[in-house]
Amino acid sequence: MRPVNKGTAPNKIYKEYGDAVPDLTDRIGTYCSYCGMEISHVPEVEHKKSKTRGGELTAWDNLLLSCKYCNTRKKDEVTPDSAKNYLWPDEHNVALAYCYKSGIPAINEEKLMQIDPTGNVYTKAKKLFDLVKLSHIPQKGEKDRRFGKRMEVYKMAKDSLHDWTKMKNEPEEVASVMKKSTVNLARYSGFFPVWMEVFSEEPEILTALIKAFPGTEAGYYDENGHVKGMKVVKMELGEPDASGRRRPIEIPGSEYEIELDTVIMSLGTSPNPLIASTTKGLETNKRKCIVAEEENGQTSKACVFAGGDAVTGAATVILAMGAGKAGAKGIHELLSNK
Repeated sequence: MRPVNKGTAPNKIYKEYGDAVPDLTDRIGTYCSYCGMEISHVPEVEHKKSKTRGGELTAWDNLLLSCKYCNTRKKDEVTPDSAKNYLWPDEHNVALAYCYKSGIPAINEEKLMQIDPTGNVYTKAKKLFDLVKLSHIPQKGEKDRRFGKRMEVYKMAKDSLHDWTKMKNEPEEVASVMKKSTVNLARYSGFFPVWMEVFSEEPEILTALIKAFPGTEAGYYDENGHVKGMKVVKMELGEPDASGRRRPIEIPGSEYEIELDTVIMSLGTSPNPLIASTTKGLETNKRKCIVAEEENGQTSKACVFAGGDAVTGAATVILAMGAGKAGAKGIHELLSNK
């Protein structure tokens, strides 16, 4: 997904939200803000916060451009209150949140979990990914051209990379023509992230692509066209809960960017939230720890056992060893009775 910067709101009042189309296309181009497809039909003004659920109709901060396929799938699910639970291409570094493998979009799970071990950023990225069904493969007869067009562009980009590899070391006047031709083809065909994936080892083309696609947030990339930063938000302790514990909460309006080229997880000992979120029937407590029987490690899901920090939270190696022994005993008893 392409991170975009729409700039400050134009000095005008829109009578209808459709009146914003010329300004939006001028600022961020005629590309879908989600899938990146070049919009050959009339671009649809996309309300991040649904206009039928209380989202402002003509507020610049609430407007993006969308293809009809992403717009249809997004429907009216996002409310003004729930919008903070999603990543947005004009607010966050979505270039870091999503990756493309052979032209197929995916959530950059490993990177997001390194940046935020709590899984909060990953959850927001996944909610947007699922909302517009970014990796959807249409069935026969289904009218969704995103997958087919993206794969066409992927092949086109691979062919262009082949040509560029042969020509880039030619004299400057020859190589520059090839570079210009490649970038113009990318602008015409759309799917900016696909081109960035295919040319990931060609910094000269990457920087040219970033400059060529209108409104691309260049601040998220380094001089070689690689992601270089992440937007983060400051936290503060909230009011005590029933147990007397004060939990961290976001400070509104405190977002800022940090520069990075490598991220190494070195804080937090909370269980990986992906375990519970991807395993149906696995009960967790309010600390997101897996609930398991102390004597045998049995969880709420049949034939699944757990122990150690995933159950207790941060604790000692001795306790983890004991939990492993109890779990082994429980598994042995289960298998012996089958």
